[in-house]
Amino acid sequence: MGVDAGVQRSLWEERSALGHRLVRERGTLAAASLALATHCLPGHWRLQFGHAQGEREYDGQTTTATPLRSSSRLRTGQLRLQGLTDDTAGLALGIRFEAEHVARDIASVGPVAGYPERFTLLTAAAGLRHLSAPWAHTRLALEAWAGGGPPGRMRMQPPGFDTARLRLGASRHAQLAAQIGSAPAADAAPATWRWQLRLQCSRQFIAAGPGEALTRNGVLVGGAAQPETHRTDCGATAGVQWQFG
Repeated sequence: MGVDAGVQRSLWEERSALGHRLVRERGTLAAASLALATHCLPGHWRLQFGHAQGEREYDGQTTTATPLRSSSRLRTGQLRLQGLTDDTAGLALGIRFEAEHVARDIASVGPVAGYPERFTLLTAAAGLRHLSAPWAHTRLALEAWAGGGPPGRMRMQPPGFDTARLRLGASRHAQLAAQIGSAPAADAAPATWRWQLRLQCSRQFIAAGPGEALTRNGVLVGGAAQPETHRTDCGATAGVQWQFG
C-alpha cells in the first residue's frame, strides 16, 4: 500500500462549435492519493483513490458575451483500477479503468451570480510501461497511456433556474509519465518501506454535448449545452509505499 502527495497545474478550456475560446481556467491544485497493489494475481494490479482541490483563475464571458473574470473552486475525486502484465525485457502492457467526479464552483462577481457544476466521467485506457534500473537499488518507469470514454454527465444549478442535467460528448485522452523510486524487495525479503517520485502530464478532450431544456419552477424557459472541453493537467508527486513481506 502507498500514499503520495504533490501539486498539479490545471488548465481547463471550453470552446464553441467554431473553435472560439469561451472559457479558460488556470490554477494550481493540491493532490494526494491512496493506493493498494498486489502481485498475487496474474500480472500487477493497483487500486487507487485520488483527490485534488484548489482554485483556478476564470477568464470567460457571461451569457450575453460580456467578458468576465472570476475564479472557480475545484475538487476532484478519481477511483482507478489498473493492471499491468509481467515485465518482458523491461516492457509491460497495461489496461486502466477510471471513474472521476469533478465539483466546480464558479464564484460570483458583482451582479453576475456564479453557480456550481458537478461532472461525472468514465474512461478506459491502454498503456505501455518501460522499466530500467539507472542506479543501484532504484527503478525508473516510463509510461504512455491513451484511451477514451462514453458521454459523461453534468449537473448544474444556474441562478434563477431549476437544477439542470446535461449530457456531455464522448471523451478521449492521453497521458505521459515518468516515475523513479527504490526497487521493490525480492519476494523472500522482509516487509520494507519504499519511496517514489513521479512526474506526469495528461490531456483530455470532451466533445460538446447536446442541448437540454432549462426550466424555472417546472416551466420551460430556455436551453443549455456543455461546450467542447479541453483539459490539461501536469503535476509532480512524492510518496512512500509499504511492501508486505
